[in-house]
Amino acid sequence: TTDPDLKGLTAFAIADNATRTAGAYTGTRLDFYWTAEDKIWVTDDDGQLKQSQGDDIQQRLDETHTTITPKAKFLMPGKYGAAPAGYKVRYTGKNGTKDKVTIASVQTQKWPLRAMQIGECGDCGIATATKNGDHYDFTLRHKAAYFTLTPFSSDSKLVGGKLTKIKITADKPLAGTFNFGDAGLDIATAPAGPSQSITLNLQGTDGTGFTLPATATPADNSATFVLPPNTYNTFDIEYTVTHPISHVPGTVTA
Repeated sequence: TTDPDLKGLTAFAIADNATRTAGAYTGTRLDFYWTAEDKIWVTDDDGQLKQSQGDDIQQRLDETHTTITPKAKFLMPGKYGAAPAGYKVRYTGKNGTKDKVTIASVQTQKWPLRAMQIGECGDCGIATATKNGDHYDFTLRHKAAYFTLTPFSSDSKLVGGKLTKIKITADKPLAGTFNFGDAGLDIATAPAGPSQSITLNLQGTDGTGFTLPATATPADNSATFVLPPNTYNTFDIEYTVTHPISHVPGTVTA
C-alpha cells in the first residue's frame, strides 16, 4: 500500500499451506513452498489473462531468513468483482508463459531433500480464487508430476561413491513445451521440442554429487524430477556414479 506503482491492484492470497512451488521431500511425499520471483496468472472480468505485478514473497523470506515460504500474497492488475464463482488462476513456473509450460530436459538439484529447482523445470498448477473480504483466496492444484528417487547400492565397492546424475527415458515425451490451460497441462497434444528423456544433474553441498549409501537414505540422496503426468509403457533409469577411491565414473541402468 506504500508503493505507488502497486496502487489499485487486487490481492490474491494463499488459502492454506498446500499451495507452494519449491519441493521438500519428506520421505513419502513432496511439501511445496513459494520461492522468490514466483508469479501467477489470473483471468480478470474482461477475460484477459493478467500476470501478477507484485507479491510479498521476498518480504517473507527476509523476515524468516530462508529461501522458501509456505504462504504468499500476489497483487494483480485488471478488473475483479463481477465473477461470484471466482477467478481462474494459473501457475506456469518461472520459465512458462500464460498458456505454455516448459518441462526441462536437463534439470539440476543442488541438495538432497530440497528440490528447489522444480519452479525452473516445469512445475505448474491451477486454482479458482474466491472472494474473502478485501482479497481473493486460492489453493493451487499442481498439474505436473514429480518423481523422487533415493538410490542405494548393496555393492560395497560403490558405497560412498558420488551419484552425479540420473537419466530417465520413456516411450513418450518427458520434456518439451506443453500447452497449458485452465484445466492444466495438455498431454494429449505433442509438445514443442519434445524429448523422451530427462537428465537430472546432482551437485551436493561440495559440487561433486550425492553420496551413494548402502540403504535408502533420503537425507543423503533423494533426487526429484519434474515430468508430465502420464502412463508410460517403458521407463528406463540410468545412474552415473563415481567410484569412491578411483573417482572413475560408471553407469548402471535399471
